[in-house]
Amino acid sequence: MARLLIVLICAAVAASSPAADTPQVAARAALLMDQRSGMVLWAHNPDLELPMASTTKIMAAIVALDHGSARLDELVTVRRAVGGSSYFAVGDQVKLGDLLVASLVASSNEGTTAIAEHLAGEEQIFVGWMNDKARALG
Repeated sequence: MARLLIVLICAAVAASSPAADTPQVAARAALLMDQRSGMVLWAHNPDLELPMASTTKIMAAIVALDHGSARLDELVTVRRAVGGSSYFAVGDQVKLGDLLVASLVASSNEGTTAIAEHLAGEEQIFVGWMNDKARALG
């Protein structure tokens, strides 16, 4: 049995209608692909350009580990509440490692921003590090 790679962007798959030949999807775009062959088995708006939210969080985590893997127990003060998630409030003190988990598991925007500001001093420097890492990875 072939393993499948399922990529859903911006929402979950809704329950399929028994009368429909294809799944009903609430996402703006989605893709079902055979992992081994790369063959696309099903797609919904595959060419729709969407922001790279999860990819950006993964790159932020890679860069955070590059610059702070020996500092995961350090306390970080959340300085700004950004981007709609509300897992942390301004002034909260959270371990760097816990912010990484919140960033990746709960998609915490303020956690990711706190990581960037803590490690780089300011968000834009951290973004530069992310761009440098992306170029290095090709």
